[in-house]
Amino acid sequence: MYSNHGHGIDVGGNSTIRNNSLRDNRLTGISTDAGSVIEGNTVGGSGSVGIDASEAAVINNNSVTDSAEGGIVAGVGSVIRGNSIFNNGTDLSHDGIHCSLGCRVKDNTLRSNTGFGLRFNSNSSGYSGNTIGSNGAGTVSLGRDTGANVCGTSTSCP
Repeated sequence: MYSNHGHGIDVGGNSTIRNNSLRDNRLTGISTDAGSVIEGNTVGGSGSVGIDASEAAVINNNSVTDSAEGGIVAGVGSVIRGNSIFNNGTDLSHDGIHCSLGCRVKDNTLRSNTGFGLRFNSNSSGYSGNTIGSNGAGTVSLGRDTGANVCGTSTSCP
């Protein structure tokens, strides 16, 4: 789905969005409500956020690049795993991944995003096995490092 004037894909809750290629959509690449599964998609050049998911989303193995307002934004209790997030955002508030409360973020690669690689709203979210570097605002804001992350050249993340 290329060059839509709105969202690339915009669906309700408990939906599955799998194996799509979305490029240069005016708004969000993929937008979902609660309980959705988003996996295996390639999202690039969105005019807003690459993937915007409500609470309890499962977001696996996606590639998100060049989106204007950040890579992935997810709600309470979401699981975000195995994604490649590069070159997203136009100012320091636009992060690679921004997740609310109680999220689990594992095995993602986050590089060259304008804001933080990972940003959480509190320390109730945990992250592990991520590779995070060269992000404009820094590597991680809040959240709990639960191990095996690489932040820049360090195996310890803030």
